[in-house]
Amino acid sequence: MNILAATNPAQWDTFLAHQQHRPFLQSWTMGEVYKDVGQNPLRLEVRHNNTVVGICQATLVPARRGRHLSIPYGPVLDPKHRKEALPLLIAALKEEAKKQNCSFVRLSPFWLEKEEIEGSKPSPMHLLAEHLWYIPLMENDPWAENKEGPMRAEEEVMMEMRKTSRNLVRRATKDGVTIVRSTDPVKDLPGFIELHE
Repeated sequence: MNILAATNPAQWDTFLAHQQHRPFLQSWTMGEVYKDVGQNPLRLEVRHNNTVVGICQATLVPARRGRHLSIPYGPVLDPKHRKEALPLLIAALKEEAKKQNCSFVRLSPFWLEKEEIEGSKPSPMHLLAEHLWYIPLMENDPWAENKEGPMRAEEEVMMEMRKTSRNLVRRATKDGVTIVRSTDPVKDLPGFIELHE
């Protein structure tokens, strides 16, 4: 089984057309749309005996939360070859993400069953699909849970904010808005949602 850069739109779309789920965000045409808006898609295909058994279209996202590869509703893999193809494809995606100086890879495969991807964890942010996987590429994972105990000092948090955000927080305080740290966020969530409606 090989992972190659895809070059043939007809083979790509033929494979996609024969799958049970055919997400348009993984179509060759959608990759051309990405190109038209200045985002070069990364297209990888998995081949077994010279037959396409999987495709994966990713785009580079230069987000403030971390530069990453985003794979909406992908990868799309032939169910018969998924177990063998997925680890190879993930390794190729990690390698490409590191070349692009990414912090992580975000996948949202359109799979009905909840199949975990080894070395990943459920993503803290939703992209498109029901099951979203986050693959950290750095030792210091910014999305890792804080298991060190006490919360950080307010000034430390403020210094990490953008200047505009810091100014808005300070102005809100002057206008009488109080900022309270929740001890039970789940319990306080309904009140928070009510404020935003």
